[in-house]
Amino acid sequence: MKSIMLEELAYSVEIARQARDVIPRWRIATPEGDYGVFTRFADKEDQRANALWLISKFLIWKMSPGFIMTGETQLAKKRSRRAAEAIVTVGVSRNEACGVRRRITREPELSFGELEWLAEDHIDPAYRQLLPANDAQLTTAELTMVLIAFGEGGEFPAKRLG
Repeated sequence: MKSIMLEELAYSVEIARQARDVIPRWRIATPEGDYGVFTRFADKEDQRANALWLISKFLIWKMSPGFIMTGETQLAKKRSRRAAEAIVTVGVSRNEACGVRRRITREPELSFGELEWLAEDHIDPAYRQLLPANDAQLTTAELTMVLIAFGEGGEFPAKRLG
């Protein structure tokens, strides 16, 4: 998992170097292969919660044993103009949860810090809670929402990787 995490982190660092938005990207492992999903999180908490709820349902639908999520974040609890920023990759499976980040410096020019590995106790427990229980199932209504959200033309179209 760690080698894929490093690939995902490098991909997002390259996007940031090109002065483009680093949209949160999920690499979701499934029995049929990995899927990639981009989820632009809104600043509104209810929209963010809905996106995470949909991801959790996608994980159930695809019987996912784990995922990797990469995004840009502020490291301070409260958002401010001077808060430290980083690109962070989190990997979660049934056996482990870990993360890796590179801090961002924007002045006097854009640069990225060294790799910093994060132990499981530094990973938000909400990520592990997204993984489905072994007996988890979707209702018909939930499956319909998942198919709409992650289908072609949906809010978060899922693409097979590789």
